[in-house]
Amino acid sequence: MLSQHFNEHSLVISKVDKGNAVVVMNKSDYLFKANEILNDKRAFKKLNHNLTDKRENELIKFLLQL
Repeated sequence: MLSQHFNEHSLVISKVDKGNAVVVMNKSDYLFKANEILNDKRAFKKLNHNLTDKRENELIKFLLQL
């Protein structure tokens, strides 16, 4: 029965943040909780632009100076 849910992709297996354990959750519950966390305005701020390239260039410049 459990393998059927995995084959249907209705379950998610995720490692917990702390400790050495995993959790098995219904996929819709997992997605709801993830969106609830990411939409918390006190914890996250949506940026209007991508800072990845800027941070990568800064890191490369720093590493080249070593």
